[in-house]
Order: sequence, then structure tokens, then C-alpha cells
Amino acid sequence: MEELPLCFGAIHLQDLFTCIPKWLDLQGLDARFRKIKSRMDVFYTNMISQHREERRRNPVSEEHKTLLDVLLEELEKPEQGVTEDNVNGLIWDILAAGTDTTMLTCEWAMAEILRNPTVLEQATSELDQVIGHNRLVQESDIPELKYMQAIVKEVLRLHPVAPMLIPHQNTHLTKAFGYNIPTQTRLFVNVWAMGRDPCVWEEPLEFRPERFLEGGVHGNTKFEGQHFEYLPFGSGRRSCLGLALASIEVHLMVASLVHAFEWSFLDGVDAERLDMTEGESFFVHLRDPLMVVAKSRLPSHLYQC
Repeated sequence: MEELPLCFGAIHLQDLFTCIPKWLDLQGLDARFRKIKSRMDVFYTNMISQHREERRRNPVSEEHKTLLDVLLEELEKPEQGVTEDNVNGLIWDILAAGTDTTMLTCEWAMAEILRNPTVLEQATSELDQVIGHNRLVQESDIPELKYMQAIVKEVLRLHPVAPMLIPHQNTHLTKAFGYNIPTQTRLFVNVWAMGRDPCVWEEPLEFRPERFLEGGVHGNTKFEGQHFEYLPFGSGRRSCLGLALASIEVHLMVASLVHAFEWSFLDGVDAERLDMTEGESFFVHLRDPLMVVAKSRLPSHLYQC
């Protein structure tokens, strides 16, 4: 999974020099992709086989079914037309597009929270008021965590992990801003630049969750795609399919980390010297992984599995 975005983010010479034949793999990228796909296919096949065997030995109740359980049930219905390739493809989409992006967003969030002590203090205060110290954060708590929601929105504005979104393509000749756009023109939407536009955002390079709070300049802005100055998940029919799941995961993970632990930097590092340089990849990530120290702040029994 770590190698995949590096391949996607590599500069492909054939994109720059169209005279190079497609079969000529000068950089070895095609070979790397084939190797990754082969390894992933083996992984998915083994996972499905193991899960199918587990289902046979221990039938799963309706309330405990996973997504894979549902897919396998559909696979067992010939009239549905679902194939093994369909199941593999869907799992690939979930893991390849949903694992790295969520993890990287959480890392950016924690980096910004820890380098802004006032943000950490306010987030912790809100969590203590809403959750208390006798239980962990639950999904049902998210609507009450207004400041945490603002933090996540600000992270997605300043550090969208998919900076160019998914490529779009027009199906017919289009005219836009006086330009003729030929059929099947590839279009990339630079949401990274949009989120840092000083004409839209006051002090765009500053991490200020308050801008998304009720009463703030962007208090009514949502990331579902209705506000065209803020499109971390895209908009319309080609928007991110995992928007709802990713939103819940990021809110829950970041809130849980802030609520359950006290955080400090390693020796020799502080908030001002934390390196926020972006790495080179298909997804925007910290060049140097965030290394911090976590110390429990809740009763010990809450950390037991």
C-alpha cells in the first residue's frame, strides 16, 4: 500500500513526450504496477477464501455482518451477476483509496493540533465537556463536537490529501471562459490551490479552525460539494464515494487520539520547529512521519481491548 501512491505520483515520461511508444516502459513503472497488482490479487484472494471458510464454520448474525459478508452473499446469488473480480475490485478501491487517505488526513490533523497549543487546549476542553473521563469517544458524539468538526474541515482545506481530485473529462465540445474545450479533454481540479486562495480565505496559510465555526466567515461551508471554493471530496457525480465513511473515520480517530492521550514532542523538537514539509507522492503527506509521545489521560480500564 505504501508503494502504490509513489507509483501513481511519479512523473511519467510518456505524459510529457507523447512520441514515446506506450509499450516502451523506460522507467519501469508499468512493471512495478503489474507486480503490485499481482501481490494485491493474491492478498485479496486469500482474504476472501479465509473469510468464506470462516463464514462456513461460524455463520454470522445479521447485525454483525461486515461489508465482505454482504459481498459474498451477493456472490452466491447467480442472478445478481456479481463476480469474484467485482468483489476484488471493490475491496481494492476501499483499501487503496480509503486507507492511505484517511491515515494521512489524521496525521496532518494531529500535526496541526500539536503545533497549535491553543487548538489542542480548546479541542481537549470540548471533548472533556461532551465525553468526560469515564468513557471513550463514540460515533454518536461527533455531532456535538463542533470544534472538532471545524478542525477536520480546516485540515481538509489546508492539507487535502488528493490535491488534484479524480480526473474529469468532458463528453462533448464545451466553451468555458471564452475557451473552446475539445471533447474528451482531461480536467484536473486543483483543490490544494483553491484552499489557499487569499481572495477567498483570510490568512490562508494559517491553521484557524474558528473560520468554520458557527458565526465564522465560513461557518456554513460544508465539504459535500455545494460550496465551490471548498471541494476536498470533489462535487457532483464524480465526488468521492467514500465521503460519508471517511468523514466519520477521521472525526472519530482524531477525537479519540486527542481525548485519550496527552501528547508531547520528542527531545529537540517543539511546535515551532516541527517540519511540515510535504513529501512527493500521489497523495499529499508529511515528508517526515510525525513522531510524538503519547501518555494516557483516562482510567486504565478504558484502554483494555
